[in-house]
Amino acid sequence: MQFFLKLIILICLMSGIFLMSKNVMVKSTANLHPTESTQPHSSKAMMLKQYLQAEDKPVRIEVIDYTQRFKSDVDEIKKMKVALDPKSHFYLKIQFFTDESDKEAPLIAQISFIELPSQNLIKEESLNLD
Repeated sequence: MQFFLKLIILICLMSGIFLMSKNVMVKSTANLHPTESTQPHSSKAMMLKQYLQAEDKPVRIEVIDYTQRFKSDVDEIKKMKVALDPKSHFYLKIQFFTDESDKEAPLIAQISFIELPSQNLIKEESLNLD
């Protein structure tokens, strides 16, 4: 009987040590983030980057900022890397704006797809980056 109790205690100790070491390994891998220059950290930048990655690659991207309240978010968006295609037939113009008088107003990104040769608007979409 003592042998079985010692065996059960030993099994409990071993499984406890295993679970603790597994938890430490998960926490240490969660702390390994890419550098700030390669990965945007704000949710606004991530939302815009996901949208742009789902679309075709433009020749270039023009960013126009009309907001002061979200200046840091827009600056972070300007720093993010997006794949471009020099053979593409369009470019993007992204305009950021918000209602500065309303503290609850979200940051809006108005994205215009503009054809290169004719400068005609192909399509236009607005994203609520909240």
